Order: sequence, then structure tokens, then C-alpha cells
Amino acid sequence: GVMHTGSGMLPVTANSPSAREHERLRRDVMSLVGFFCAGLCILYCAISELPPMDAEDRAKMHRPHDVTEFHAMQAVILKYKEVNSGAVLLVFFCCYVFMQAFAIPGSIVFSLLSGPLFGPITGWCLVCIATTSGALACYCVSNMLMRRVLMAKFPARVAFLEQKVKENSDNIFYFMLSLRMSPLLPNWFVNAASPVAGGAFRGVSVA
Repeated sequence: GVMHTGSGMLPVTANSPSAREHERLRRDVMSLVGFFCAGLCILYCAISELPPMDAEDRAKMHRPHDVTEFHAMQAVILKYKEVNSGAVLLVFFCCYVFMQAFAIPGSIVFSLLSGPLFGPITGWCLVCIATTSGALACYCVSNMLMRRVLMAKFPARVAFLEQKVKENSDNIFYFMLSLRMSPLLPNWFVNAASPVAGGAFRGVSVA
């Protein structure tokens, strides 16, 4: 390969800093894909414990776009919860943790479903445990494997978050809480980039 410089083009050797960094980035991406596939396998095993679902009910199991679709999906889950409540709880928990762990948008749907499915107190406790578990997994995965990926794809956003974390290091919990409620950065990015930007796990996960 070649590297463009002000005086022309220089060959990029296998031992050059840019080549080594590219190889590390490739390994991180491959490892991240491996972790993601492992999470999908666990999720599949949990879903396989559910009672058989007919085609009509299966068609309603997707991310809802309006209130009608949300209630239709809720009705299907409630029906299967009567058959095997343990399997529904397991799938709910695994889906929630999986989405949190890999910073996949949409976990708010599970938060809204928790009350009708499990009751207000049990649902709230379940969401708290799933959110904390998912945040811990996301923090660890991001800290180990997503640092180079995020720096390569979103350098400006990471730099912005890193600066704000340093400025609010004494009040990291309140800063993270306000950041999650503001439109400055997507919530999935806040979850994934917090360890890269230097956010402490306690403040990030509790917020």
C-alpha cells in the first residue's frame, strides 16, 4: 500500500505504525463480531424455550411504530406468558441485556412492556437489574474492543464527550444523567463511548 504525504507517496510496510494500527483495528472488529454472535446464540437459546408461536402472532413481534402495534405485541406476549411465564421472563431479560450490551437502540420498548407484563414493582426491579447488567457488559465490551472503532468512526463525538467528562469529573453522575436526557448525543453512543472518554463505570451505569 501507499501513504500520501506532502512530498509524495511513501510505501506503507507491514511494520509501519499505520499498518499495525490497522491490524489492531481489524482484530478488534473481528473480536466484536465474535462477541455479538455469542450473544445472538445465547438469545436464540432463550427464545427456543418459548412455546411455539403461530404465524399471525409472529407477525406482530417487531419493533412497534405506533401505539396500536405496541398493544398488539403486548397482547401476544401476555398470551404466551400465561403458558410459560418463566420463558417469557428469561427472553425479556436476555433481549434487554443484549440490546444494552451492544448499544442497540430500542430498549425503551422493553421498559414500557415491563409494567404490563410483570407488574409495576417486579417490572421496575427487572428493568433496573437488566439495565445495570447491560451497562456493565457494554462498558466492558467497549473498553476492550470498541475504543479504536469509535475513535476511527466518530472522532469528533468521542473528543466532545471526553472533554465534557473531564469538565464534569466531580459530578459525573449528574452529567451522565443530563446527557442521557439531552439531544446532544444519541443514548447508544453515550453507552458505548463512555469508557473510551474516561467515564467511570459507577457514574455511567447508575445514570
